[in-house]
Amino acid sequence: SCLGKITNNVLALEGTCIITADHGNVEEMINPVTGGVDTEHSTNLVTFIIVNKEFQGDSRELPSGILADVGPTILKLFKIPKPGEFSGRSLL
Repeated sequence: SCLGKITNNVLALEGTCIITADHGNVEEMINPVTGGVDTEHSTNLVTFIIVNKEFQGDSRELPSGILADVGPTILKLFKIPKPGEFSGRSLL
């Protein structure tokens, strides 16, 4: 519900909200062997959500990417040229 409040306010201000993570482990929160909390990073895919008026109602699936693609994707979203030092690609 907190994330919903944030995104609704961002939309009301005609802003953009990007939601992602640097690793996925929500699928492995409990260690099956020990039963304890598993805080290790995993190689699972993570969600990359863009919330703004341009994409409102659009639930298309972006191509799979890597962490290096986050920066170029954000730059393209804001129409900023990608520096040559960036190795990733835009997912848009």
